[in-house]
Amino acid sequence: MTAPKETAPQLSASVGTSYGPTIQSAHSVAYIEIFFDLISILALTQLSRHLFDNQSLIGCP
Repeated sequence: MTAPKETAPQLSASVGTSYGPTIQSAHSVAYIEIFFDLISILALTQLSRHLFDNQSLIGCP
């Protein structure tokens, strides 16, 4: 008994009906999305740390 061949998923759509990224472009988008996610998490962490350290009634000086 042989194992079935694993194939990559194929997207097939007629012209004008593809609304999301295709399999080919999804890989190149992933790295830039991860980069911007990391930057936004870093900025949120720094902001929350600053606000936590500078608590007062008048806000952050």
